[in-house]
Amino acid sequence: MQHEQIPISVTSIKPAVINTPFWNNARTRLGVKPAGIPPYYDPRLVVDAILYTATHPTRDFLVGDAARAIDLLQRTSPALLDTLLVRVGFPLQKSNEPKTEDEANNLYEPVPEQTRVDGDFSQQVIPSLLDWVDKNPVVKWGAVTSVAALGLLAMQALQNGEQL
Repeated sequence: MQHEQIPISVTSIKPAVINTPFWNNARTRLGVKPAGIPPYYDPRLVVDAILYTATHPTRDFLVGDAARAIDLLQRTSPALLDTLLVRVGFPLQKSNEPKTEDEANNLYEPVPEQTRVDGDFSQQVIPSLLDWVDKNPVVKWGAVTSVAALGLLAMQALQNGEQL
């Protein structure tokens, strides 16, 4: 489509753990209801990301600060991320709530009584500051410029032998 100059853009929305009924509806053989690795984010952040990228084309949009941390770790040290997920992440994927293999799940068909948006982990939902920053480029680039300027001033001070 790019070759034909068709004005269509495709964006991958990559959310962190979102507080939806997914965990209630998932089929499991764990003996307990599955859970995501905290922190959880509000499902409305994903909706906002979809709406934002519909008018501001970008290749990838990460939702939730944890998604950015995981992406950074994956890019810098995939082995470290794998180790962390095995040691810390795996145990956190189980809740304490019993759930049998035969309970209602959406593997083959929807669960009609599960029509809500928010999941059961609302007490663990946190806001995402970086989502707001990504949607406000003036703030984003102002912060980047400020940090760069402070870094340059600190380097200059160190080169001149001054104490910070």
